[in-house]
Amino acid sequence: MPAARTEAVSPPVAGPPVVGRAAAVWLDVLAEQAAWWGCVLLARSGQEGLAVAAPALYVAAHLATRTGRSRGLIALAAVAAAIGFAGDTALVQAGFLGFPESAGAAGWSRPWMAALWASFAVSTTLSLRWLVRRPLVVVAALGALAGPLAYAAGARLGALTLSAWAPAAVCVEWLAAAPLLVVCARRLDAVPAAGAAPR
Repeated sequence: MPAARTEAVSPPVAGPPVVGRAAAVWLDVLAEQAAWWGCVLLARSGQEGLAVAAPALYVAAHLATRTGRSRGLIALAAVAAAIGFAGDTALVQAGFLGFPESAGAAGWSRPWMAALWASFAVSTTLSLRWLVRRPLVVVAALGALAGPLAYAAGARLGALTLSAWAPAAVCVEWLAAAPLLVVCARRLDAVPAAGAAPR
C-alpha cells in the first residue's frame, strides 16, 4: 500500500496587529499635539527659530520611521507649507491676521506657521488618515470648523492676533485648503491604500 503523502500547510500570514496600529495612531496624536503646543508657546515667547523646530521634528520623526513613504511625505509637507504660507500671508496683508511686531517681517506670515501646516498635512497620513478617506465636501466642512478654532487658540495664547472678521476669513481659507491638502495627500501617495499598515 503506497505511503500517504503529507504536505506542510503554511500558516496564514498575519496582518499587522490591531493593537500596534492603534498605538501608532495614538502616539501620533500625542506627538502632533506636542509639536503644536511647543511651536505656539515658543513663538509666543519670541523664539521663532525654536518654534519652527517643534513641528519640524515631528515631520522628521515620520521620515525616519516611515522610509517607504519618505518622498511622498517630503512633497506633502513642502506643498502644505507653501499653501499655508501663501494663505496666511494673504490674511496678514488683508488685516485679518497679525503677529507681534518684533517677530519677522511685517506683511508676511511666519515660518513657524508654515511649519504647522506641514505637520498637519503629515498627520493626515497616520492619525488623521481617516480624514483623507472622506468625501471632499466633508473635509471642507471640517476644515472650515477646525481652522478658526486652531487660530483662535493661538490668539488666546498670545502667538498671533485676529481681527473681528478673522474667524470668517480663516473659515474661508480652510474651506479651500483642507480639501486641497487631502487631494495632495492622495496624489502624492503619502497615504497607504485602504487596509495597509502605515509605512
